[in-house]
Amino acid sequence: MVGGASNGEVGIGAMKYINPFTMDLSFQKAIFFLPDDTQVVMVSNITSLSSNASVLSVLDQRRHTSDVYVDGVPLDGEGDFNFTDVTTLWHGGNGYV
Repeated sequence: MVGGASNGEVGIGAMKYINPFTMDLSFQKAIFFLPDDTQVVMVSNITSLSSNASVLSVLDQRRHTSDVYVDGVPLDGEGDFNFTDVTTLWHGGNGYV
């Protein structure tokens, strides 16, 4: 399920995802698009029934394909991550500033 709304200046997108093939991964995600190209991403209710691997979410919502770098430092993929004051993110050939 996906939805979104915008007034042309700010917007919101929402997603409720369940893996359609295995039904073993699910999450809910909201993305807020604010003035000055600011995006806020919130992910909740992450459930994985078949694996205890970490689940990482990025703005462009796709499979984890390569190393993820936050401010030039590679993530080890273990544990939960929360970041504040991040200036750069790199994943899968895409960089965010």
